[in-house]
Amino acid sequence: MSNVEKKERIPSCIGQKPLEGSYYASECTLCGWVGSSEALTDDCQCTQEVGDRYCLGDTDEIGTDRLLEIVQAMARRHVESQQAHQRLIEHTNETEKYLDDAAELLGEIVQSGQAYRECTDKGSATGLRVAAVLGYVAQFQPEAHQP
Repeated sequence: MSNVEKKERIPSCIGQKPLEGSYYASECTLCGWVGSSEALTDDCQCTQEVGDRYCLGDTDEIGTDRLLEIVQAMARRHVESQQAHQRLIEHTNETEKYLDDAAELLGEIVQSGQAYRECTDKGSATGLRVAAVLGYVAQFQPEAHQP
């Protein structure tokens, strides 16, 4: 595996054993696990569980440069995740505002004279459309709007 491929790859799993004594940080070339060499077999194969078996992939000793690359890649991914979450919240808030505005406008339409009769007449095309829109908007509202 080239250094470029390793550089951007975040481990699929990080071992929980601390680095103590003569053990070193290692990375599995097959499943991507990173952890203490203490968790490896005597042949330096990965013991990470993959389904109902052990990975048994070859491992490479990794140094501080690779560990730093992993931490930096994880930090970038965390920032990207936070930004995506913020965009989702903003989109949700905007959608809720549009739904509130639509519910308010529909309430005003329903309360107006002729439009009220047309909108509440389930036999008319307008009444059916208004009822459908009201039903759709209502499913997103935490509580029913009172006109």
